Amino acid sequence: MDIFVFTNCNTVCPPMSCNMAEVQGLLNIQDYKIVAFTVDSENDTHEVLSEYLSKYKVADESK
Repeated sequence: MDIFVFTNCNTVCPPMSCNMAEVQGLLNIQDYKIVAFTVDSENDTHEVLSEYLSKYKVADESK
């Protein structure tokens, strides 16, 4: 499952990211990956993306 995010978006991205974290907790399968792609690579560095992810309760960060 792929999603596209801006870490500096404060409208649809935070609720979407929160919903994706909830979906992950509800998945009843073993073999899956949720991948988030930035559409703002100049600002969304690895460090910024890690900080963004830390705001959400993710069931399994390896997924």
